[in-house]
Amino acid sequence: MLAPMAEISDAPPTYRLELEAGTTSIWLDGNRLLSRVEGRFEPAHCDLFLSSADEIVRRAKRVRCAHDCQPMTSFEISTAARIVKWAVTNRAALQSSNLFVQSPLIAMAARSANVSVGNVLTVTNDRATWIRAIAAHG
Repeated sequence: MLAPMAEISDAPPTYRLELEAGTTSIWLDGNRLLSRVEGRFEPAHCDLFLSSADEIVRRAKRVRCAHDCQPMTSFEISTAARIVKWAVTNRAALQSSNLFVQSPLIAMAARSANVSVGNVLTVTNDRATWIRAIAAHG
């Protein structure tokens, strides 16, 4: 088990996809999904993310998520719509979701999408606040 949840780099990822534009790493642990996005988030990264999310929901039913998108620089616009659609469809399974991000554009997109999914997402640009939010949600 990964403990604490925020220290995702201590264990090898369950899944990792490296492309020229960016890298997505995903850790699945019990009812937890942890992700880290570096560089640009492409449709292939989104495919990996959504298949991993489907896998953890099948296994755990109620999922706690933490997303380290601090090193994320941009995203393919279609990926946002796909993730929101998934989150709306699977809202009952989302116990909590915490996003750490530096880019104001990415933060704005996440906050806007959060309204569609019932405000389950906590968005912050401060690592200490992100870690506290993860601890508060288990």
